[in-house]
Amino acid sequence: MIEKSSRVCFGFVAAVLLFSMISTMPHFASGAISPDLATRLKGNTTGIYYPLYSLSELPQVLAAKQAFPNVPFMVNINPASGPGTAPSTAWTSAITQLKSAGAVVTGYVPTAYGTGRSIANVEGMISSYNQFYPNMLDGIMFDEVSGSCSKFTFYQTISNYARSLGYSYIRANPGSSICQTDVPLFNHIAIYESAGYPSESTLASRTFYPQYSKDVVENI
Repeated sequence: MIEKSSRVCFGFVAAVLLFSMISTMPHFASGAISPDLATRLKGNTTGIYYPLYSLSELPQVLAAKQAFPNVPFMVNINPASGPGTAPSTAWTSAITQLKSAGAVVTGYVPTAYGTGRSIANVEGMISSYNQFYPNMLDGIMFDEVSGSCSKFTFYQTISNYARSLGYSYIRANPGSSICQTDVPLFNHIAIYESAGYPSESTLASRTFYPQYSKDVVENI
């Protein structure tokens, strides 16, 4: 089953993305998420995914979470197109407030489709998050994910590295189709990134997606 999700406006931000969490097939990496993280994702409920790239939006995000405490919130932080070059007390405070409110918080890591960045470069960004915000983030969000099967080793390596540092949740954003062999590497995959819903012909062309539970494949 493939999730249909849409952009939502709370009247305080330009766009928020819906996601849905349903129990994971056991062979997926998502089976390894911590009990605390599973609690904040709240099981079989639809929730909000929010890309927090500006701290000016934090008060509105917190207000929304407080107004809807039973709705799971996943917030992806992006201090400087990644973790930046030094820890930020402002972002430390933001992460603390978000997690205290019950949100799931991930760190943004661009991967340049497995060609524009080396494994060492990507692992360096993951390591920086771990050093700058130790034991604070729930996971990592890989952006600019390649749909090419030839990049399996690249994404397997960086995903394993992130998990070795304790990040039990890995989200991938190819924004389009992804190679089937890559699916087990991630907990959540955004396969459509545009306004509205994907066309039936688009979905029909991705024949293997219905094999996976809705928490693995999403449309945003």
